[in-house]
Amino acid sequence: MFVRRIVHLSDANERILAAAAPATVQRIGFAVGAAATGIAANMSGLADGISVEAARTAGFWVFAAFLPAVLVGVLALWRFTTTEGELA
Repeated sequence: MFVRRIVHLSDANERILAAAAPATVQRIGFAVGAAATGIAANMSGLADGISVEAARTAGFWVFAAFLPAVLVGVLALWRFTTTEGELA
């Protein structure tokens, strides 16, 4: 549904690129998310050694570190799905 909307709202000359873009952005998101998760876990103390306390702390901070990204994503999704110009 989203790819169809992206293609529909894109310029006619760029529709092929618009159709391929979501898969590329998704793969980049997976890579950046994995790297950011590792950074958050290491910064929260998991790099010093694995223990129950380090795992608890890392679990909390990895979750908490991504809450702003989740909020931005939800707002972007809401904006994208409520824009003018319904599909025909």
